Amino acid sequence: MLSICIPHFNFQNPALFIKLKEQASSLGIVYEILIFDDASEEKNLCYLKDFNKPPYRLHFLKENIGRSAIRNLLAAQAKYKWILFLDGDSGIDDDFSLANYFNYLNFNIISGGRKYVETEPPKTYLLHWNYGVRTESFAKSSFHSNNFMIRKSIFSKIQFDEQIREYGYEDVVFGLEAQQLNLKMININNPVVHQQLKHNDEFIADVEQAILNLLHIQQLRKNLDLSHHIKLVSHYQKLKKWQLHLLLSPFNKTLIKYLKRTLLKANSSANKEQFLLKLLKLYLYHHFSTAGTPLHPSSAHQHLTTNE
Repeated sequence: MLSICIPHFNFQNPALFIKLKEQASSLGIVYEILIFDDASEEKNLCYLKDFNKPPYRLHFLKENIGRSAIRNLLAAQAKYKWILFLDGDSGIDDDFSLANYFNYLNFNIISGGRKYVETEPPKTYLLHWNYGVRTESFAKSSFHSNNFMIRKSIFSKIQFDEQIREYGYEDVVFGLEAQQLNLKMININNPVVHQQLKHNDEFIADVEQAILNLLHIQQLRKNLDLSHHIKLVSHYQKLKKWQLHLLLSPFNKTLIKYLKRTLLKANSSANKEQFLLKLLKLYLYHHFSTAGTPLHPSSAHQHLTTNE
């Protein structure tokens, strides 16, 4: 009845697999837990040998195929009517229950959400944690791919776009396409804990990558109007309408460097930090969209890095 699909990549998380087995078994349902590793480093693979027998199905990919393709592969291999996708770095506490999903089987897609631990981490991880606590956790109306259940028959019609390999906004595209198909979707309060905090400099790199990916998506999917669903795009288009986006051009790279340095110091108040992060995203979006190089996220990122 239920295939639990987990893309695994460089994060050791045996507690997730154990707790999912306990909960599924207690429900008395027919289920399987698929763990597909997307070419992790060897040091993060050894522990998986303990999960190589039913109800687990373990598979190792020799080459990394990306966030979209591995989810499509998991769904293709799933045996049962319903598929639950959970990110491999998810944590399960008392706020999460598999049983909650079965109260909403009249919907096609059920999103459970995410949360972050309440304890403040060291300063070197504050950027990710503050963003998660103050922004990401409150995006209740959006579809997020980290924790959702979907009918297998429905997923075969929509899937994730495998042209989108890099990090950032691929779940927005999936959610918008689901809306275009008039699928019944609901967000419920059944969060998993986002455990894998990024170091501040890694988080800034992810911000850059996400914006590059956003521009890549806009080139690939011109049929999707992202301005109604992504505030960054909406704000930028409003500036562009009145030619005010040109005010972002003078000293663009200098300001980007300044904003990065300020954020990495992690000395600002949380509110100021979130404002500076929004400003950095706006300047990065302008820089990449006017540089004439966002042909592919990885190549455009390399262009920015080598020319700073």
